[in-house]
Amino acid sequence: MKRVIINALFLSILTSPVFAQFAPDTVQEELSPRKIKRMAKKLYKKGSYYNSLEYWEQYYEKKPEKTSAMEKIAELNFMLRDYKMAEKRYKALMEADSANFPKARYWYALMLKYNGKYDESKEQFSIFINRYLADDSKEYHELARKHIEGCDLAKNLMEKPLRVKIEHLDENINNPFTDYAPMPAGNDLYFSSIKSDSVLDLQQLKGVDYYSKIYLSHNENNSWTKGEPIGEPVNSPKYHVGNSTLSPDGTRLYFTRCCPKKRKVKMNCEIMVSKKKGDKWGEPEPVGEEINKKKTTSTQPAIGVIDGKETLYFVSNREGGVGGMDIWYAESTGNGKFGTPVNAGASINTSSDEGTPYYDSKNKRLYFSSNGLVNIGGMDVFTANGSGGQWSDPVNIGYPLNSSVDDMYFFMDSEEEGGFFVSNRPSPFSLKSETCCDDIYQYDMIKEIYLDGYVAKRTEPEVPIGDADVSVFTVHGGTLAPLSTFKTDTMEHFVLKLEPEQVYQFNATKPGFWGSEEVVDLNKIEVEDTLFKVFFIEEIVRRKIRLKRIYYEFDKYDITRQYRVTLDSLYDVLTENPQFTLEITGHCDSKGSDKYNDELGKKRAQSAADYLMKKGIAAERLALLSKGESEPLAPNETPDGKDDPRGRARNRRVEFKVNTNNPNLEIEIEYVDAQRTDTK
Repeated sequence: MKRVIINALFLSILTSPVFAQFAPDTVQEELSPRKIKRMAKKLYKKGSYYNSLEYWEQYYEKKPEKTSAMEKIAELNFMLRDYKMAEKRYKALMEADSANFPKARYWYALMLKYNGKYDESKEQFSIFINRYLADDSKEYHELARKHIEGCDLAKNLMEKPLRVKIEHLDENINNPFTDYAPMPAGNDLYFSSIKSDSVLDLQQLKGVDYYSKIYLSHNENNSWTKGEPIGEPVNSPKYHVGNSTLSPDGTRLYFTRCCPKKRKVKMNCEIMVSKKKGDKWGEPEPVGEEINKKKTTSTQPAIGVIDGKETLYFVSNREGGVGGMDIWYAESTGNGKFGTPVNAGASINTSSDEGTPYYDSKNKRLYFSSNGLVNIGGMDVFTANGSGGQWSDPVNIGYPLNSSVDDMYFFMDSEEEGGFFVSNRPSPFSLKSETCCDDIYQYDMIKEIYLDGYVAKRTEPEVPIGDADVSVFTVHGGTLAPLSTFKTDTMEHFVLKLEPEQVYQFNATKPGFWGSEEVVDLNKIEVEDTLFKVFFIEEIVRRKIRLKRIYYEFDKYDITRQYRVTLDSLYDVLTENPQFTLEITGHCDSKGSDKYNDELGKKRAQSAADYLMKKGIAAERLALLSKGESEPLAPNETPDGKDDPRGRARNRRVEFKVNTNNPNLEIEIEYVDAQRTDTK
């Protein structure tokens, strides 16, 4: 029984879709429990599910011992796609009366799956399989195992999500009720909708325009304009109209027209065609008796071209199918008419429901939705290659295009760069529960991004450099994570695969060059598929200054005449390059304490600085340091531990470092004096 109800829901939502009647906030008069129950059943029979739920909830408040009412409340919440509340209600029913409602655990497990709680869902399905031993246990065990497989599939797909950007279209397209069947045509977008921003009451529909219509929006400056109904005679005040699709030449509009019947939930729908006359659509005509078979529903048309011939794919519950709603196809006989329909076959159709076909003629690929194949939610989108009744095995298109709820009406452009789909995933526009209503989403496939780069000197023209070391890091906040390191020794250009919406840092180094660091933020760069990048490194220009070291007598710090030529040479360099600064470091031999030698080293450095300042070098261009006896040039003792006067004489000195403040220039000082031989 439950599966029949679900099929009816699929029929009502996707076929027409029939308006869902929302309940009034309060019951107008105080009724007895018996009358409330009678009203709940009456409204349910009429298809006023929201109103029926309201009365069932009031009945249960008065009769909490009636677990059958709890089952109805859970069932209606599921039918109205309030999966969170349905989960809560089925759990309560399972815990309160599992003896009389042993399938409550099955439906509780299914709601866990719809709510994305895959591990919990698997656990409950497993318990159900072990405990449920009724006459129909084989059927339900098979369904439960398929859902367990779907939970595993969901986890696998979520570990490797598609690189896709999904956009929930704004109020120009979506409204709080139901929006479906997007069909792009150049810069236009046809879509179907029941436009309403308030609840509908089955008892008060007189004068209310609740009919589904086809709307048209235009793309202007990369955004969609407010959708406007395309008008009569396609839209009609007497019919639900939707599910539009165009012929390849754009001259015929195929769509579904459904006639609501009083006191009936279901309605029979037929596929119509309207031919273009100037810039308007002509009077709709049925596509033929073969397609619109009496006492069955035909809906959701999609036109494909196979071997140059138009083929109509559509959905129907007619006899001869595999089960539930099936996908059928029929070849064109010309002038918008089609021949005898053929079932797409058991590779596509299941004993449950399939729908919303779209045929990619360029790639010979069918996209459709199914809740009978192994899926990660309710209706999932699948794709299969082929045509007619010959198809490859259907493949789930993946997460996040598919979700834990219903996903359908999938369209992908011929370049496989993006498209549209419909989903009842949580949205800010929903009137009741967050998953009550279908909205239209646009998506763009994020293609694989490659970096084609090379390391080069900043010259004219740019010259690539081999034998450079490149290190690649991913950047997360302020943290760098090493990704790869390689040399450009065998390839001047290098190609790397990058992850979209990621931040990278590239470090390039090479002996004789200053290293470079560059950040590439793919969140801020628009890239089609390849990012071309040059990583510049600057060659280090070295200048040598040949100097004699300045040595000092033992325990002295004054500059003797023979060393003034060294300071004069440094004075000339500093005068010719006013941006240069000079670092002067004093050194000592090992005689004396560390503290004494540190002070003596400072005095020796100061003596050299004083000489330069007297000649006119500003004090702020001179930096003074002391290393004391910590950095000897020669041993202070011989190998046998005796004093080495010659070594100590070499250690009593000052040394210099020229700082250029130019990243491309390095001054190297080469000391050319012979080793000292005095021992003073």
